[in-house]
Amino acid sequence: MTFGVIDFVSVSADKEHYGLVMEGMTSMTTPIGDASAEIEVNAQGVGSMLVFIYGDKVVSLHTTQAEEYEPLVSLEGLKDMADLVMSRL
Repeated sequence: MTFGVIDFVSVSADKEHYGLVMEGMTSMTTPIGDASAEIEVNAQGVGSMLVFIYGDKVVSLHTTQAEEYEPLVSLEGLKDMADLVMSRL
């Protein structure tokens, strides 16, 4: 699992980065933070990814998986982790 936080110097810079990162992802109906997107792949070593913005920060959570196994953390698990991270920002 990968967890990343990028703290930008401006809100406009984080929104620009978020726009690039979320390409191909689906915006969440109930967003985490100011906006969030998700994707569940579960194929070819890729599990799920969730990215959200909060103020001038972009937070991403990503899982990988071996071909014959389920991902270590499900997309729902990523959402729970993202909620926890959001509560501590």
